[in-house]
Amino acid sequence: MNLTREERETIVRTSDADDGWIISTASLKYIRKFTKLGYQQSAPTSGLDGYKGFTVPRNLVCFQRPPKK
Repeated sequence: MNLTREERETIVRTSDADDGWIISTASLKYIRKFTKLGYQQSAPTSGLDGYKGFTVPRNLVCFQRPPKK
């Protein structure tokens, strides 16, 4: 089953028990990018067509405030 553009999501999640972020994506753009950067692929995601999960170190993901106007 092929996913539409709207259905190809990227999901970023973590918990206090995890050492990093788990990024699950069905976007080929991000799958290629994370593979090229050498991020470890996490266990296969079952039941989700085309999704791959990657483990990214916690210090490499940053959420910033938008710049002040």
